[in-house]
Amino acid sequence: MFIAKNINDRIAYVKQNNVCLNCLRFSHTEGSCQSNFACRICGERHHSTLHISQDNQVISQNSYLTNVSHSIHQSSIPYNTASTSSSITTPQMDQTKQTSTSHIPIVSSVNSSHPPFSSQNAQNNSTLTSCATSSNQFLSCGCTSMEQSKPQTTVLLSTTKVHILDARGYYQTVRVVLDNASQAYFISENCLNRLGLSRKKLIVPIVGINQSSSTTNGITNCTIKPLNKNDPKFTFELFVLPKVCAEMPSIQINTKNWHHISNLELGDDKFNIPAPVDILLGAHAYSQIIKPGIVQGQPEQPIAMETIFGWVLLGNAQAFDNQITSPPVSCHLTSIHTPSLDQSIRKFWEIESLPSKQFLSPDEEKCEAFYRKTVTRDESGRFQVSLPFRHSRPDLGGTYAKAYKCFLSLESKLLKNPDLYLQYADVMNNYIKNDHMSLVPHSQINSKSVNYLPHHCVVRPDKASTKVRVVFNASAQGSKGVSLNSTLLSGPKLQANINTILLKFRFHFIVLLSDISQMFLQIRVSPEDRDYQRLLWRFSHTDPIQEYRLNTVTFGVTSSPYLAIRTIKELATLEKQNYPEASRVLLEDIFVDDICAGANSIESALALQKDLIALLRSGCFELKKWASNDARLLTNLSQEECQIPMSLDKENSIALKVLGLQWDPKSDTMFFSYSISNKPCTKRNILSNIASIFDPLGLIAPISFLTKCIMQKLWISKVGWDDPVPKPIFDLWTQFQMELPLLSNISFPRYIFSREILRCQLHAFSDASESGYAACVYVRLELPNDIIKTSLVIAKSRVSPLKTLSLPRLELLGSTLMSDLVSFVITTYSSLITIDEVFAYTDSQVVLYWVSTSPYRWKTFIANRVSHIQDNLPESVRWYHVKSHENPADVASRGINPAQFINHPLWFTGPPWLSLPHSMWNLKNPCFEKCDQGVTDIISQEEKHIALTTNVEWHFIDVLLYKFSSLHYIQKIICHSRRIFYNFKHHDSPLTGTISIFELQHSLLILVKRCQEIHFSTLISQIKNNELLAKPLRKLAPFLDKNGFIRVGGRLRHTDAIPFESKHPLLLPRSDRFTQLLIEHIHKENMHPGLNTIQHLLRQQFWILSSRRAIQSVLSKCIRCFRLRPKAYVPYQGDLPPFRI
Repeated sequence: MFIAKNINDRIAYVKQNNVCLNCLRFSHTEGSCQSNFACRICGERHHSTLHISQDNQVISQNSYLTNVSHSIHQSSIPYNTASTSSSITTPQMDQTKQTSTSHIPIVSSVNSSHPPFSSQNAQNNSTLTSCATSSNQFLSCGCTSMEQSKPQTTVLLSTTKVHILDARGYYQTVRVVLDNASQAYFISENCLNRLGLSRKKLIVPIVGINQSSSTTNGITNCTIKPLNKNDPKFTFELFVLPKVCAEMPSIQINTKNWHHISNLELGDDKFNIPAPVDILLGAHAYSQIIKPGIVQGQPEQPIAMETIFGWVLLGNAQAFDNQITSPPVSCHLTSIHTPSLDQSIRKFWEIESLPSKQFLSPDEEKCEAFYRKTVTRDESGRFQVSLPFRHSRPDLGGTYAKAYKCFLSLESKLLKNPDLYLQYADVMNNYIKNDHMSLVPHSQINSKSVNYLPHHCVVRPDKASTKVRVVFNASAQGSKGVSLNSTLLSGPKLQANINTILLKFRFHFIVLLSDISQMFLQIRVSPEDRDYQRLLWRFSHTDPIQEYRLNTVTFGVTSSPYLAIRTIKELATLEKQNYPEASRVLLEDIFVDDICAGANSIESALALQKDLIALLRSGCFELKKWASNDARLLTNLSQEECQIPMSLDKENSIALKVLGLQWDPKSDTMFFSYSISNKPCTKRNILSNIASIFDPLGLIAPISFLTKCIMQKLWISKVGWDDPVPKPIFDLWTQFQMELPLLSNISFPRYIFSREILRCQLHAFSDASESGYAACVYVRLELPNDIIKTSLVIAKSRVSPLKTLSLPRLELLGSTLMSDLVSFVITTYSSLITIDEVFAYTDSQVVLYWVSTSPYRWKTFIANRVSHIQDNLPESVRWYHVKSHENPADVASRGINPAQFINHPLWFTGPPWLSLPHSMWNLKNPCFEKCDQGVTDIISQEEKHIALTTNVEWHFIDVLLYKFSSLHYIQKIICHSRRIFYNFKHHDSPLTGTISIFELQHSLLILVKRCQEIHFSTLISQIKNNELLAKPLRKLAPFLDKNGFIRVGGRLRHTDAIPFESKHPLLLPRSDRFTQLLIEHIHKENMHPGLNTIQHLLRQQFWILSSRRAIQSVLSKCIRCFRLRPKAYVPYQGDLPPFRI
């Protein structure tokens, strides 16, 4: 079967199945093939059945290029230089021959460093064939192959030479290719290193031909200018690649008879000789440097285009006659790839820290200033606002046609469902009745600035009040491609934090819930802006279509949420003097239009309810959907105003949703309930079910953590959105989904505080595992009669980041999360109750040690988080070590199934000892005790080691010793230097002539003095202070002579027969540059004697420590001695005489 395939199918089969190109085995690739065989035809490293003959060459594509489209007519038409940036071979097609197909290897122009059939790119290559079938047909393909003929031609791409600024501030010459089909700029690694430019770490996907991709090795900035000119200068950001492209041109070009460029100043004077390219400039730079000038040549000759850098050539060019091989095709089109959805969502699992304080952007500040300037209030108290346009009121073009088409589609849908049509018409009729919408007078239909909003219905059967809602599409674009939403400012985010509201919801003894009825529709829009909110409607399909305009803030307009919430806050601010407590509720305890307030007594609750009604009524707002855990708050309200029946029959419990959480006002408990989904187990359906588990306070954090782990496994598996998931994930999800309905058996008390509190404490726990980390906060209340009450307040969990971290670091992340939770709880409850003490617990001794010390001691990762913890938590917080089996955060950091979660002993109220008196707690802080050796090792690994750099100023003598290799030459330099100083001071009697022996001896003593100062400074100090010397030097009896030199003592002090220098030689170290040069000098001056002779000669003036080792080290490097060292001759031994045998 394999042999029966054609050559292209064989190559495709080999690449798709990862088969070795050389031996056709599946167990390895070509790079690791140990076979000694090669192709029997060409001798290359591929199988003979994969050999490509000269008439059937395969197009090899590199993995960095894509989306190149060439239009090539079969007839002999000059190449269109403006349509492509590919360097391809374009021989003349023979009109008398049958149409044939030839294949030319395509070489990548971006990072092309591998041969067509190398193991590195074998999997990324593909085979494409293009052929022309008629004289008027053209081919559009990713790469182009054309018929071969002679003479050989190619297509020149524009190259030029420029000056680029290097790291030292000098300009160097580099070769640049201009590519108008690339979205980015590139520089080769070799050029980057040559210029000494610095790079920033940045990995960006580069997409090329056949949707293949690669990544950059960084990014750098550079400045370029034309040769021999100072202006203009351009600054670009260049992506770094190992290699930009192959040599350009691919073959040497014959420029004979190119008379049209003879008088032009070319940007690249050697454009016709193949040479490397350093930089590729993309389309944006191409548009900046091109000039209008164009010079045409003869047919099959390139055109010349004028640029800022000089004239560049582009188009067909002819090679020399002796070049008969097909040049590779070079395709340059590249594009920057936008990260996929999977890559974007991966960032969800990265560690992120959100700022505690939000700062307004310039647009948000502008929107806020516009609101304060334009908001008004009429006599009835109703507010009127203007639409916050980004600039002036815009002209959106024609929007009627699109709105008309959408209305006919909506009407067709409604006619098929008469009940729905009736409900939709009722909504519209109520709009007209309540003056939310009005008919446009015939005289104003053709106004100048008009926008028509398409609208549709949203049906929500689960809603108790409004089951059908009209939604307006303000994002619909007009004929100018602009929508109403795109011209409006969205304003700053004004919604309160939902966790803050829910925590306060659990604080009050009596809670009060209500909803501002149709909040958006109670706010008027200024008459000047209402024509931007026109719509089409008719109550019967037989009536003519009429134009209406919306008079109020409209649901679907991007600025409406801001305008509505900002108006409520404006009302609360204006009426603060009259209704102080109700104003505080509107400013702090409202989420969009849902009010969630409370009080600790029925009297306070009734007063608050009355004030809220009066305050909002003053702004023409109405409160409905009242609910409370106390029936007395609902007795004075009508049935329509209440969200639940007034009867509190315990047998017929009715659950309400409070900001997404289910709450039973009769039992005053919060609970969760979920049903089993029958949808297929795909990534999309699993994530949809996970998203339905809404738990903002983390009350079921151990269960939600398990779903996060499943989500992370889905990303790692890289499974498609609608593909079946791997079996391990399928089994885990199936088991979890079967147990999910058991959550309906779990309930949490809403009210976790008490009206008689003696002492309030916060107890926070954190833990981590390889899967993730978690933290939870409990409130401990000491009540009268020695009653202790503990409750879970809030919890959070995080999965481990994809980058592996050590367990102590994960534990630290858990403690960081815990500090954020504690800080959040303290901030929320600080105005409601006094928190007397805060306790923090972890089962990591390492973390306890870290947080108890100063952050500067640790590495950056540890220091930043320790500093964050210490800033978040109050100084009075007490840290303790807790055992893992007593840490409730342990289960939240590992995940647990619903069946195991129901009866968990620690999660709901904390460890058992938390309900005991403080005197019975057995807690320790290992930071104040001796740590284990393992803990000490981990702590030492994370300590920051500071490396200090110092600048060493070299002494003049040291520079001479290391710069020159001749001691005699160094002595002469010192002598001349001393003469210069002497002659400068003694002009009358200068020193001249040949350097004397006394000067040379004095220069030698200067070198000895410097050597002793470096190596024997401690010895000199000890001798001067009459201190006990080190044992190795003590037997030498060293002393200082009158000139300060260290000399060796001895027992020959009283003899006059030996000179002083020989009796007491100068002390020198063994390993020093001066000692080495001194030994070399004696060795060469005395005709290369042996070790003993040199030692004897040195002893006349110097005593070198371990002199034999020092001398041997120098002699072993003497080349002349090595060459002339005779080899000892060992004669053969004679035979023994017979009488000795």
